[in-house]
Amino acid sequence: MISKFIIEKSLTINRVLEKFFGIRLIRRKPTFDDARSYVLSLTKPDLVIDGGANQGQWASEILKLSPDLRLISFEPTPSAFETLKQNSLRSASWEVVNAALGNYDGVIEMNLASNEGQSSSILEPSSHLIHYPQVKFDRIANVPIVRLDTYPLNYTQSIYIKLDVQGAEGIA
Repeated sequence: MISKFIIEKSLTINRVLEKFFGIRLIRRKPTFDDARSYVLSLTKPDLVIDGGANQGQWASEILKLSPDLRLISFEPTPSAFETLKQNSLRSASWEVVNAALGNYDGVIEMNLASNEGQSSSILEPSSHLIHYPQVKFDRIANVPIVRLDTYPLNYTQSIYIKLDVQGAEGIA
């Protein structure tokens, strides 16, 4: 009964908005990216760290909203990093680092995925093979790994960290 009432009221509100203002409200469930963008707009960090940047898709979207935002993207896979490096040339405030984030500085083996590095992981693939059988892990590469606390960040007052590291957050 309440749902029917809410729907009827929504229709009435939209009729008024359309008639007088030429606009219409649409209910939509926010995505995770919407939530991240909202947090960034509220906190206005001095620096954003993008761990597991792939080709810089997320960073590019964030820089559209805040073009002068200082951003450091970390990406260990060679092919994704090359594209990331090219994409980063669009912004003078975007630094890219060809390394994984982890719990030591050095080199680590990474399982390279066939889907442009999106699923590449330091961890041995398991459930991924079941859920995405089209993705193959047929190569291994030695990639640099760095500790975030040893990387020279010139810490500022507020930092936002986004990690997309294929489940390896526990070892970071």
